[in-house]
Amino acid sequence: MKVLVADDDIMSRYLTIKVLSDAGFQVVSAANGKEAWDILQSENPPRLVVLDWMMPVVDGVEVCRRIRENEMWQYTYVLLLTARSYKCDIVAALKAGTDDYLTKPFNRDELVARVQIGEGVLSREENLTRINGEWRAMLDAAPFGVACVTADGCIRRANSAFLQLSGFAGIKKLLGTNLAQTVFRNETDYQGMLEFIRSGQPFDAVRIEAYRRDGTTRWISVCGRPLEGVAGAVYEITTSLIPAMTAANARPDIVASGYRPNDGKEASP
Repeated sequence: MKVLVADDDIMSRYLTIKVLSDAGFQVVSAANGKEAWDILQSENPPRLVVLDWMMPVVDGVEVCRRIRENEMWQYTYVLLLTARSYKCDIVAALKAGTDDYLTKPFNRDELVARVQIGEGVLSREENLTRINGEWRAMLDAAPFGVACVTADGCIRRANSAFLQLSGFAGIKKLLGTNLAQTVFRNETDYQGMLEFIRSGQPFDAVRIEAYRRDGTTRWISVCGRPLEGVAGAVYEITTSLIPAMTAANARPDIVASGYRPNDGKEASP
């Protein structure tokens, strides 16, 4: 794995490079924080960074802060080297986003061990990213719509079929909107859906008339189930189109929970 070592002290930088190179890492180096930041802005930058705290131009903590503020698609693991050992200094480094720290002068074996820990963290993160990408590809290939929402009905994730059903121009425009702004614009249907979301109760095969962004409508079958740990979402809704469905033949479909589709008429008790 490629590792960036940034230290303004020539001897300290040489020693760190030597120790990590002997351990099998591919090392690139910088003599100050600005050089380190420039390297991190280049194409295919190192994802494992060893920074000295006290450096001219830009110090290690500031480099770490910039990394966290500009992080987008992949995580960068930061190990901070410092002669400071006061608790307040350690807290400041951690608040800036440092993953780990090591006091100088360091033990060679400990440095290698700490960097290997970072390598392991990044390896697991890459594996999760790959799995998530495969899940996304599989979900987008599904013929039915899927939307993951918060307790207030805000959409956090959605697949291509749900996007197409809603009629939004792109996924970025859809994410962050409320279900009431998408296909569930009928107040009765929306409030009924919201009750299930907030109570965490599943429901099956509710038929409703979905409203698209261009004003057209389609009859769909909707299912819902609670979920955990998906970008802040607490509930998953799946939708599938019902060919040639009309309000007249949608009326008999009532789930056991009592949630009824709305066709513009008052539902019977």
